Formats: sequence, structure tokens, C-alpha cells
Amino acid sequence: MVEKSAPTAKQPPEHKVGVMYCTNHPDRETYLRCNKCGRPMCIDCLVLTDVGYRCHDCIREQQNKFFTAKLSNITAAVVTSMLEGIAITSVGIVLMAVISLWGLLLAPALGGLAAAWSWRAAGRQQARHLKRYTTAALLAGSIVLWGTLAIAGMTALLTLLFLVIATVTFYNRMP
Repeated sequence: MVEKSAPTAKQPPEHKVGVMYCTNHPDRETYLRCNKCGRPMCIDCLVLTDVGYRCHDCIREQQNKFFTAKLSNITAAVVTSMLEGIAITSVGIVLMAVISLWGLLLAPALGGLAAAWSWRAAGRQQARHLKRYTTAALLAGSIVLWGTLAIAGMTALLTLLFLVIATVTFYNRMP
């Protein structure tokens, strides 16, 4: 009588002839391939695009062709955004002091204008995380001035609301 041994740690499957296995998950059978590189992939490793299933590597390779910004473009956009944050905060403080709540109506316009200037400062070149970098710089410039004036007691929460509206508009308008 032959005794069966207890199953051990995960053993690789016996590959059948003609059956494909996922490149990333060798234990998964698949009938799909990336239509660019041709590697067999399981459904978890593929993304359905307009031209068929593509693997993440091929998608990333294709996207990299669109990101043409150099470090100088990114630096110019970040510095511009920081200066714009200081300017928007200054304008917001004045508007809130002079016309109060009506000044909030101008916050989206200033945020959109700042996004356009930052985009021009970047030479209209795409970078993978340019939107995040410039928004963080805008916030840094805003917070530095707003924080300094808040300590001096010269600003209010209304100005902070103005900055939030302008920053959200900036983020959504930045390509």
C-alpha cells in the first residue's frame, strides 16, 4: 500500500503542453497575452486599453513618451508656483479685508491664472508628477505667508477659505 505524503510548501505546478502561464504569476494558467510584447499574462496583470490588453510595462513605456519635461522645466514651474502662492495669499488677504465674502468669487480665477502661468513656466512640457509638485509649491508659498500673518493676528479663516478654493482650482486646472 502506497502512503500519500502530506502536502508540503507551495510547489510549482506541472506545466502542461500548450498551456500558457502568467509571466508574473507562474502558478496561474492564462489564455491572454499582451498585444504589444506578446508575453502571457493573467487578467490581474493586464489592462484593457482601446487597442486591446496591454501589460503594465508596455503601458508605462508608452506613457513615458509623453513626459518630456526636463529638470529645468520642473524647477521653473515649482519656483513659479511658490511665488504664485505668496501672491495669491497677499491678494486674498486684501480682498477679504476690503470686500469680504465677495472676494471668494475671485479665488477660482486666481487659481486658474496661476495654473496657466505655472504651465507656461514648465515650457508646456509634461512631467509624471508635475501637478503634485506645483500644487505643493503653491501651498508652501501660501502657508508661509498666511502662517506669518496669522501669528501677527492680521488674517482670518476667511482668507484660509480663499486659499483652499484657489488651490483646488489650481490643482484641477494644472495639466
